[in-house]
Amino acid sequence: MEQRKLIEFMNIIEKLKCNTRHSWTSTGRQESVAEHSWRTAVMALLCADEYPELDINKVVKMILLHDIGEAVTGDIPSFYKTDDDEAAENDAIEYLLSLLPDSYSKEFSELFAEMNALETSEARLYKALDNMEGLISHNEAPISSWLPLEYTENLVYGQKNVEWSEWTRELKNEIKRDAVRKMLKAHIRAPYQVLAIPFKVVDGVAKFAVFKRSDSDVWQFIAGGGTEGEEPFDAVTREVAEESGLDVIRWIALSSIGQIPVEAINESCRVHWDKSLVHIPEYAYAFETEGEATLSSEHTEYKWLEYDEALERLTFESNKAALRELFYKPQPL
Repeated sequence: MEQRKLIEFMNIIEKLKCNTRHSWTSTGRQESVAEHSWRTAVMALLCADEYPELDINKVVKMILLHDIGEAVTGDIPSFYKTDDDEAAENDAIEYLLSLLPDSYSKEFSELFAEMNALETSEARLYKALDNMEGLISHNEAPISSWLPLEYTENLVYGQKNVEWSEWTRELKNEIKRDAVRKMLKAHIRAPYQVLAIPFKVVDGVAKFAVFKRSDSDVWQFIAGGGTEGEEPFDAVTREVAEESGLDVIRWIALSSIGQIPVEAINESCRVHWDKSLVHIPEYAYAFETEGEATLSSEHTEYKWLEYDEALERLTFESNKAALRELFYKPQPL
């Protein structure tokens, strides 16, 4: 390529270093389009051993080129991008490729056609890594940079594009687990709550563990919220481990579903919830155990009480309803 033409083309795509994406670095700086493309290309190089049958050099070329149109249009987040935006970006790509020598223009045009078709394994790997690098970046960024819709979007984004390969599916699962851990650490709640009733049978008599909260004169069973992407049973399993350390002999799923007023949940934990929500469901479980609890900072004490004592001690009606169901189930405890 003639030197002056090369420099002029570099001057145009330099904007990829200037134009920013809807993504932030771990230091809180908004990242550039070029940074995303560079790191995605590194990802392709580092997973080459997983795909020895693929042309990884072609995948790297796809990655380095795929956002080149954003040197002209700038970046628009995928969840805001319209058909008109896509058309504008395609026009920009066509313009940029027209500036190149014919051999490069032809080769790169064919690569874009292959990327858009998503029929070859190389194109599918490029697309999966493109999506996954964006999610890794979101997990690295301060959670304050996430939009409300991203508390769910970051868990499902790119799922379709990883299904073609076991390795990319597991990569997606690892990234999703990181996102869930990040939201748990930030106390980002899913719009539901879980309740767990610990019980043991002593000399034929059922006893139930009731806990006193450390922040109020409230007695309750083990309770807490799930995070986005966490199923209720996964949430209740985690809450039991965190709040009591009790070993579980067996679980019982209860049909009682309490209704918790939204106002009872800290506003910072529900910033992404639908504003029309008035109540969230509380899913109830019970579990048999033999040991003693190790209290977390959420509780100051607990007592093993028989049914009538526990019913009287409990503060919340949802806890009482779940206890009644458990105690009077057709198969006695």
